[in-house]
Amino acid sequence: MQNLIVLETLLAIYRKSGATTREIYDEVSRSPNAVSDAIKFLKKLGLIEDKREEEFPRRRRLYPTEKGKRIGELLSEIEKILSE
Repeated sequence: MQNLIVLETLLAIYRKSGATTREIYDEVSRSPNAVSDAIKFLKKLGLIEDKREEEFPRRRRLYPTEKGKRIGELLSEIEKILSE
């Protein structure tokens, strides 16, 4: 598992809380398989969770957990510093 893809995926979910998996694929611009693996890994670490939509039960929305939000904030700050 490439760490960069995992970090990019977590940052995308942090920024677009409630996004679908498809929206995260588009945001990260990586292969769907790589992003799917990253999502599974982040769930296993307890950094994100998914919830089914009531209107469309097959569709799941991705949300950062409290721990995931804290890490997302840090990643966002790091990104800001690097772009200076």
